[in-house]
Amino acid sequence: MTDDFKEYLRDYKKSPEGNKRQSEREKSRSNLLLILFFGFILSVIFPALFLLWIPFLMFILIYSAREWMG
Repeated sequence: MTDDFKEYLRDYKKSPEGNKRQSEREKSRSNLLLILFFGFILSVIFPALFLLWIPFLMFILIYSAREWMG
C-alpha cells in the first residue's frame, strides 16, 4: 500500500463518518449475537425452534465471513 492510502485509512477512522460507520457495525453485530444467544436458549426450551435457529446460525456465519473479508 502506498503511504497516501495508509494515511487516508488512518484519517477515515478518526473522521465522524468513520466513527458512525464503526458504531453501526458494532451495534448490528451485538444485535445479531443477542438474537443468536436468546434463540439458542429458546430452542433448548422448545426443541422445535432448532429448525429456525440453525438457518439463522448459518446466516451469522456467512455475515461474519463477509465482514472478515472486507
